[in-house]
Amino acid sequence: MSIRLLRISAMTLLAAVFALSAAVEAANAKGFQRIQNRWKPNEYIHIENGEVEAGPIEPGWWSAQWKIERVDGFVRFRNKWKPDQYLHVEHGELEAGEIEPGWWSAMWILEPAEAGYVRICNRWKEGTCIHIEHGEIEAGQVEDGWWSAMWRLRPAN
Repeated sequence: MSIRLLRISAMTLLAAVFALSAAVEAANAKGFQRIQNRWKPNEYIHIENGEVEAGPIEPGWWSAQWKIERVDGFVRFRNKWKPDQYLHVEHGELEAGEIEPGWWSAMWILEPAEAGYVRICNRWKEGTCIHIEHGEIEAGQVEDGWWSAMWRLRPAN
């Protein structure tokens, strides 16, 4: 690979990192966020029934509101309704629950996708992203073009 191509690749990566950082800062400034799916725009991540689900929500549901917390260059999602509940994959599957401060399983990367959407991918289980491709919400391997693995952070207020 030529030096010029390496510079362009590095510049593209750096631009993506800055854009992601700006998106996280903007989300934090706005407080709590709703996490909306691109493929099924009426579906949001929530814990209204105790488990992590993706589905339609009511406007006032705190169970569908998430605070984005920065941790070591990654983010965690803390629920508004149950503030001790974080999204994680510590036991293999996507769940919400109490975590230990250093758990990589509760740390996520917001990878820029298409049209202002992001993929929410886990730090601990590389290549594991949140999606609804098979009808239910899960964390697993995804294909690049899957809209089911693309999410938009929407201000809750």
